[in-house]
Amino acid sequence: LNTTVICYDFLRQLFAMKDLGTIQGVPKVLSICGLRDNNILSSGGVSVESSEIVKSCFMYSFYTKEFTQLPSMLIARVRHTIVYVPSMDEVFVIGGFVRFDERTKTVERFNLTTRKWTKAPSMKRERAEAHAIYDSGTNSIYVFGGCLNEEDNRLIECFDIEANYWTILPSALPTPLESKFSHVFSFPKDRESSKIGIISNVPNENVEFDCRSGSVERSTSLNLTCTNGKDVIFTQGPLLVKLSVDALQTPLAFSVTDQTSSVPIPVSYTHLTLPTIYSV
Repeated sequence: LNTTVICYDFLRQLFAMKDLGTIQGVPKVLSICGLRDNNILSSGGVSVESSEIVKSCFMYSFYTKEFTQLPSMLIARVRHTIVYVPSMDEVFVIGGFVRFDERTKTVERFNLTTRKWTKAPSMKRERAEAHAIYDSGTNSIYVFGGCLNEEDNRLIECFDIEANYWTILPSALPTPLESKFSHVFSFPKDRESSKIGIISNVPNENVEFDCRSGSVERSTSLNLTCTNGKDVIFTQGPLLVKLSVDALQTPLAFSVTDQTSSVPIPVSYTHLTLPTIYSV
């Protein structure tokens, strides 16, 4: 599999192409998560040769420019969600498809120091292509969407890492979340509260979720609409950035309230997976 990544330098406001070369054994439709020290982790997906769902796991370093094959997951899965917890240097692999028509509620965790996978408690609902965010303020993982049942996509699941337990929170989203046409992100850390933003494809349905109080409110400051399933929305310092597939292949950078800049992407693309790289 020949792999190319597009990197954006926020200081110089320039894009650069990085060719990672031909990589043997790396599947397609894999899930990706950013780690510390300019590393990314990928796991699962579909075998290029056999079209079967796989449990393989790889790490790529932008320092050494090398792929390292890691121990395989406990369960083969695809379109799962990976969350990195920096304080523990562990990743949590959440849900996904174990067959192409069967979602799972299973969760496993990988310790990057010991290089060992262990089983974690399962969620309350089966989910695939869900959104998940780790909040350091509450030391918890929050999961949104990804359920087959539409009404279940209003529910927010929370994993308390210290208690090692999943709960469905009393507060629910005002409308069911369509995972493919929505984005979930943490607000910039300079804010006093631990808030998560949910961008919907439905106008005026954007939501702010307060991790500490558990309150869900329609947002008056998030003036974005996720109109395309290939959009990616994330935070970079005080900016809220939207990378979007459109006729001009142009990403748009926004502050929380006002548009600030626009820079063209050098090549067209059909899908973006954007891992956040954690610095020490």
